[in-house]
Amino acid sequence: MSCSTSKLMVRNTEMKHAQVEVSKPGMVTRPLMADLSVENERKSVVYKGGLNLSSADLKANAMQTFLETYKCDFVVDPVFSTTTVIEDRKITGAEVKITGFAATYSKIYQVDSLPKSIRQFADLNKNYRNLNYYNVLEVDQRKLGIELSTGDHIGLQLDYPSKNLTYRFYGGYEMVKSNASPTDITFDANFQHGTVKDTMHFKATTAPTISQTTTSIGVLRFFPLSPMINFRILAGINMSMFNFSTPIDIVNPFPVVAGDFQLKNMYSLGIRLGAGVDYKIKNQWFVLAKFHSNLDFINIYNSSNVLKNSTTLSYSNVNLTGLKSTYLSVGIRYEF
Repeated sequence: MSCSTSKLMVRNTEMKHAQVEVSKPGMVTRPLMADLSVENERKSVVYKGGLNLSSADLKANAMQTFLETYKCDFVVDPVFSTTTVIEDRKITGAEVKITGFAATYSKIYQVDSLPKSIRQFADLNKNYRNLNYYNVLEVDQRKLGIELSTGDHIGLQLDYPSKNLTYRFYGGYEMVKSNASPTDITFDANFQHGTVKDTMHFKATTAPTISQTTTSIGVLRFFPLSPMINFRILAGINMSMFNFSTPIDIVNPFPVVAGDFQLKNMYSLGIRLGAGVDYKIKNQWFVLAKFHSNLDFINIYNSSNVLKNSTTLSYSNVNLTGLKSTYLSVGIRYEF
């Protein structure tokens, strides 16, 4: 059995991050002015950092990568986008993407007084704030689910989500714990001897105990009722196998035919419908209560005919009535 990988990607964006550093040497100096040559095209770089770096270090390294890549002195209007990848519930990497306009110093000079434009900018009512938010959250919940249940049967079920995570595909196997005996076994006997043909409907006078196993595949869907409780429904195709404790010997109803008939086992094919409730107890562990009904409509049986005198004898429409068709169970579920 192999476990699927859960993957979580979180992207964090920080905009308009101020890159202003003021030097305070402890004395009054004449101001320095710098002219910037700014490119008109916004550029970007991606920095991949280790898990031991903080968010501030990742951004600082991304800024330095931008400066070295485009051989510039300053980044105008920088925008940071951080992506964190988590696989198997472990952080495996972080990427910081920075976009901005590359700028270089074209002239640096010292002035006696501030230009008029600088004073006007200082007097502006600047409604400015940093924006830091999550803009992408992608969760890959492709988890394998396994269930063990007991009640009217002992069962095992495996399920896996569809690509759009709306449905889950399941496969189940159950074994009925106690043997059962049908109330009626009915069948049609058909024979042909020469030109004589006949069909008769019979009912067996004795019925052996039966052991039953079922296999089912289909679609399962969960509906959250609360953070801890899920309601489920399922629909699928079911096949039941009935094994008789002893073969059913049926007396030959046609005197002209020398032989008898034995019914050894039977398979039934139909549909399965079910529902249930799951309760989360811890992390990926759930307890559950569920039921399903097997609605069989095709019976395939294994029999043996002992015939003589070139007579053809066959049986059809073999049906078992009175057996359980709805099953209740409780169990435990784990997702990984």
